[in-house]
Amino acid sequence: MNLNSVSAEIRPRKPWEAADLGILMARQWWWPLTRMWLLITLPPLLLLHCLPASLLWLPVVVMWWLKPIWERPLLYILSQALFGHLPDTRETLSALPAMLRRHWLGPLTWLRLSPSRSMDLPVSQLEHLSGAQRRNRVVALHREDAAPAGWLTIIGVHIETILLFSAYSLIYLFIPAELDLDYFDLLQEEAFWLTALQNTLYYLSMTLVAPFYVACGFAIYLNRRIKLEGWDIEIAFRRIVQARNGGANPSVDSGNGGAAATVGAAALCCALLLSLLPAETRAQADFEAQNRAFDSAEAQQRIEEILAAEDFHRRETVRFPKLFDDENEIDSPAEAFPPWLRDLLSWLAASFEAIIWALMLALALIIAYRYRRWILQLGRNGAAAAPLRRAPATLFGLDVSRESLPDDVAAAALSLWHHGRRREAMALLYRAALAQLVARGLELRDGSTEGECVRRVRKYEQPDTADYFATLTQLWQGLAYGHREPSEQQINRLCQQWRQCFGREQADAE
Repeated sequence: MNLNSVSAEIRPRKPWEAADLGILMARQWWWPLTRMWLLITLPPLLLLHCLPASLLWLPVVVMWWLKPIWERPLLYILSQALFGHLPDTRETLSALPAMLRRHWLGPLTWLRLSPSRSMDLPVSQLEHLSGAQRRNRVVALHREDAAPAGWLTIIGVHIETILLFSAYSLIYLFIPAELDLDYFDLLQEEAFWLTALQNTLYYLSMTLVAPFYVACGFAIYLNRRIKLEGWDIEIAFRRIVQARNGGANPSVDSGNGGAAATVGAAALCCALLLSLLPAETRAQADFEAQNRAFDSAEAQQRIEEILAAEDFHRRETVRFPKLFDDENEIDSPAEAFPPWLRDLLSWLAASFEAIIWALMLALALIIAYRYRRWILQLGRNGAAAAPLRRAPATLFGLDVSRESLPDDVAAAALSLWHHGRRREAMALLYRAALAQLVARGLELRDGSTEGECVRRVRKYEQPDTADYFATLTQLWQGLAYGHREPSEQQINRLCQQWRQCFGREQADAE
């Protein structure tokens, strides 16, 4: 993979911006992609129409189910064309057997309905990963920017549906009004030509959407790899090395470098020309502009002339064509639509209503589950609204109850330090800080680690308290596990800051 020959700008993008890049790639190579799609999908479609008339619903199902297979040659063309080589039809067909032999069971079975199919396809086809390696790679790619891949599948399904119904509507518009034909009943017939027409229309909608769907998923995949592997940084370093060696890339120099040099030279020339203007002339023009007399009467006269002009008194009559003649005008707007269309719109309206009610119910359940503790606590009255948990009496084997602490924690810690009991002094400061945090309502469990306590304090406490507790934890760990004693200056600072962070609360509790 030669990053210098890539035909797109390599830089981290937002997910939907990467999808826009995929649309540009599909537009750039639309005909090679569509031609290959037709070559590999049209023969199976025609062959499936040789089935009996009772099984003519099967071709469209098979073509839809085999989409992950039909999309692989499109990805092959995109992956080659992006790096400077557009494969021809013969080259793509030669590589097709190797693409079809590798990793086909999963995409056609348990991974068939995966919404991120377009983003995951390059992992197995381009990186040749399978099994646990593929799963780990997919998990790494999905940690960020994977949501647009799922939405891309949803959007593609909707676009295919819209194209299909648009084709049906277009055919209906070409039916003469004199022909007494019930279009809705016609669609329910089982004639061969009608089923073949429906299958053809759906196949054409898939053909129009497939290149854009594969290209957008490939662009999202590339954007994620750029962020993970730093392709843009690698390219920047290569350009620096080429510049230092005197062999800079001509395309880069003639593109960005030449444009930047031209703009800089033009700006420099403009600045020099402006500096050559006489200072006295510029000052005089500014003085005349600032001291020009403002005549209110003249301004009012000018305003009245402008308002009296033709532009402010122009009238225009716009006529709209009538859809019905007066003698043929119908009583109800709903009667303007054919019965099958009214039935379809009624079904769609009922479906959307059911979906909206289901979403509202799901949202209510999610909110109730998310704030279940708050709701339970809100339902209790006064004295019954006690805390839902008991504060732990010990943490990491240290007694953090209030009864075990002296009246003045900082003075007691200093006294222990000066008497050579330095481990006990640090333990007193640390467990006293834990006791004060638990008393404030911070949820700390007996099984929590020191690092977890530091993260929870940073999340829920003030920055000064969080910084103090992080420093205290670091010094306590150094003494408890590494036998590194803090200095005299550090212990004095810890005691002084302890009084600032927790001393007032301890005095109030006493």
